[in-house]
Amino acid sequence: MERDTNLLALRPTVVTEETKGIELFQNTTLRPILKFQHPLLIQILYSSTLASKQLAKIDNEHDYHTKVKSILSSDVGLRGVLIGVVTGLMTHDEYVAYAKNLKEANKRIVTMLAKRYTDTWVKEKDASQQC
Repeated sequence: MERDTNLLALRPTVVTEETKGIELFQNTTLRPILKFQHPLLIQILYSSTLASKQLAKIDNEHDYHTKVKSILSSDVGLRGVLIGVVTGLMTHDEYVAYAKNLKEANKRIVTMLAKRYTDTWVKEKDASQQC
């Protein structure tokens, strides 16, 4: 139980609307973990040789998002590492809930990752253009 308490204390607060079921799990568990792990998740993607080569050539948001989604769906090893980074910070009860909805939860993780990666890329691109 001490581990669960410590994990929950680490997470940032994410304000969301009231929801139920898998959407509640997404908003109370997945979003805070993704926010907390964001720098690491970004580094993992950029450290992937295949992903970094493919993404370096892209110059617009739509193509970047499409390519990230393609990489996350085709590179099983990378996807597994990224999902592991998220599930590793779940409490016991959260992991039990995750395991019950594994396919849907993984789909949501990958979708949110693709969005976060794209948003970060856009911010970095905008910042570099302002210099």
